[in-house]
Amino acid sequence: MRNSSFHVAASKQKNGKRKKLLLPLVFSIAALLVVLAVLYSVTGAFRSAAASSGLPEEAQIPTLSAVSSQPDAESEASSEVQSGTGELESYPEAGDKLGYLTVSGTTVDCDVYYGDSETEFSKGAGTYKGAKIPGEGGTILMGGHTGTYFRDFENVEVGDDVTFTTSYGEYHYVVTGTKVAVDTDTTAYDLDAAEENLVMYTCYPFGIVNPTDERFFVYCDYVSGPALELQQP
Repeated sequence: MRNSSFHVAASKQKNGKRKKLLLPLVFSIAALLVVLAVLYSVTGAFRSAAASSGLPEEAQIPTLSAVSSQPDAESEASSEVQSGTGELESYPEAGDKLGYLTVSGTTVDCDVYYGDSETEFSKGAGTYKGAKIPGEGGTILMGGHTGTYFRDFENVEVGDDVTFTTSYGEYHYVVTGTKVAVDTDTTAYDLDAAEENLVMYTCYPFGIVNPTDERFFVYCDYVSGPALELQQP
């Protein structure tokens, strides 16, 4: 009987110790679950707010805006650049469409892309990435194939109007001269010019389909269009 009483007491003592150990563990797990639920709720709210604002969670890239002739004009928030507002949401990347080009008195009438690889030239005219884009106040260097989009350069004359219509404004330039030079002649254009100008080029002789080292350059002075300035987010 004594042994039996001893075993019962020992069993009760062990059960008591187990309960004392289990209770803190249960409370700890419950507290952890509550913390996780709160963190999930806060994170979800942040993501929801970011999505509703239409803005990415990461840092925004710099934008370009222009000194517009109508500074009080309101523009709607959009992922697309608003036409004529003089504001560019982000600087173009290779392959991006910059706008549309026409030259009065010729049949030159094509899209213009940022970049001067065959990818861009196969779709229209292309601009050299080491130069400027319309509105930046420097040299815009643009090329196109003489067998396609720039085929009618032979009819370009001094005084012709060149219209470069971008999604952020319309730019006008006037032809001031032409020149034939070899493709390695870097004196044929000035990429460090302080004033905005447009230099267009194509292979020469006109209409040639075989490789050639000669280029026909068309020089144009800036006439009108919104000026751009880089803005930090």
